[in-house]
Amino acid sequence: MAWAAARLTSPELRRLDGLDALSYLLSMGVSERSIHWFWTSAMLALLNLPLARCSAASVMRVFRLLVGRSGYCFGFPRIALADLFVPGCHRMVEQAGGQLRLEEQVHAVAVEQGRFAGFVLSGGRLLRARAGVLALPPQALAHLARDDPAVASAFPAARPDWFAPSPYVSTLLWLDRKVTSDRFWARVYAPQDLNTDFYDLVNIRGDLAGGPSVIASNAIHVPEAHRLEDAHLVQRTRRELLQFAPRARKARVLHTRVHRIPMAVPCAVPGNESLRPPTASSLPGLFVAGDWTDTGLPFSMESAARSGALAAEAVSDAVGRSLRVALEPPGTTGLIAWLGKRA
Repeated sequence: MAWAAARLTSPELRRLDGLDALSYLLSMGVSERSIHWFWTSAMLALLNLPLARCSAASVMRVFRLLVGRSGYCFGFPRIALADLFVPGCHRMVEQAGGQLRLEEQVHAVAVEQGRFAGFVLSGGRLLRARAGVLALPPQALAHLARDDPAVASAFPAARPDWFAPSPYVSTLLWLDRKVTSDRFWARVYAPQDLNTDFYDLVNIRGDLAGGPSVIASNAIHVPEAHRLEDAHLVQRTRRELLQFAPRARKARVLHTRVHRIPMAVPCAVPGNESLRPPTASSLPGLFVAGDWTDTGLPFSMESAARSGALAAEAVSDAVGRSLRVALEPPGTTGLIAWLGKRA
């Protein structure tokens, strides 16, 4: 499989998008044991979807990077991501003369002489601009396209079932004592399991350091979890925690919280790689950003960040400036890169 991954060109990768990953792996001679032990668990964690529903193109893109690069590191922010990024972004926008308008809704896109002219806000107010970016989830963009002919024309593929969501259920347990020194761990996939990965936030967050464990877990693409009662989810999460951290058996649960997240990322189902739109729409001056756009990366935070950088470059070009901030998608190194050149 490493040899197959090394040889894949971008057009060849696209052609795999019509196949599901499980069928593709079996056709390549991958054993069922390997599929169960590695492929199913790894791709559920990385692509948030059961292997039989994954696009073969999405899986091979990720696998190519897994075997073609070394030196991967996990980063754990000591504060919430909103506290880490938002204040600095807000400050930079205002320092550049911009404004951050909260609780504003975009109802339509204004078009003049065949070009983007601004956004129509609540109450019919027009916010004029030479270029604009719709940084929206695909379902929100499809909803806007349904009500606005200009958006529908700019994104003709937009429809309500565009990019089905991969849901999460995140369960948090506040315990009365510390039960592990690990920051995170993951379970090998089993059909009867609820959660995929666990975190002990006391070993990550600076404001919790030295205190009792706060366990966060994620149930990835478990549709029935959204219908289960909180008490049932907490009970199953605690049972799975005990299998990794036996010290938790003596711990009392002081507080719990369950978050149902309807869309963590889009589902990487067959056909979705081919649907991912470019940054520029068919309406001059209007652009789109989001992890689901064509960034050359899997649906992820990294893809979302690159899409924002690509949109910034597109806007700068549209207004006659030059800005280059988007990093190239990571390539392969070492043996896999050498094999790819020899293919």
